[in-house]
Amino acid sequence: MKFIDLFSGIGGFIKVYLFDSPLINQMGNKYTKIFVCDKETLSKMYEDKQMTQREIANELRVSQKVIWRMMRDYGIKARIPKNTKQERSGKGYYCDQGYKYIKLPDHPNAQKNGYVAEHIFIASNKLGRPINTKKEIVHHIDGNKGNNVPENLFISNKSKHRKIHYQLESFAFELVEKGDIIFEDGNYRWK
Repeated sequence: MKFIDLFSGIGGFIKVYLFDSPLINQMGNKYTKIFVCDKETLSKMYEDKQMTQREIANELRVSQKVIWRMMRDYGIKARIPKNTKQERSGKGYYCDQGYKYIKLPDHPNAQKNGYVAEHIFIASNKLGRPINTKKEIVHHIDGNKGNNVPENLFISNKSKHRKIHYQLESFAFELVEKGDIIFEDGNYRWK
């Protein structure tokens, strides 16, 4: 194995591995074509050694995105990562970016995977109709995405929802101006 420097056109020069193998396919990102590894080597690292895409990328000194594209092009199916937002709990729900999703495949607001955001489900029950997610937003009054009690949910259109958040931000800055909230060491805190 040897290295060459290759001009990428975007970030300057990058270091590239060259493998001495007739099975090498030309792979890379959309900006450069670089020689990384063949399907057999990638499959061995990902499936046999159970390495993550990031670990493979670090070992081959390329980005994780290059590895992802290679796997896609070679037809190597990606695993669902463990202990992440994508992992399903097995209890009929999962959490993503602070929102709880519940398995209700027959609900009108269900996504393609059969899950509905819990706050949307509760708000639709409160209204007695499905939420039109193209036009309506379910706002958490206290800002806590996990607090899905009906009293904490407000249904609004997208324009009104932006105004609510702008108004909340304006109040926060008023408190900063008054000196009730101070900014210190990169954080806001009560005085």
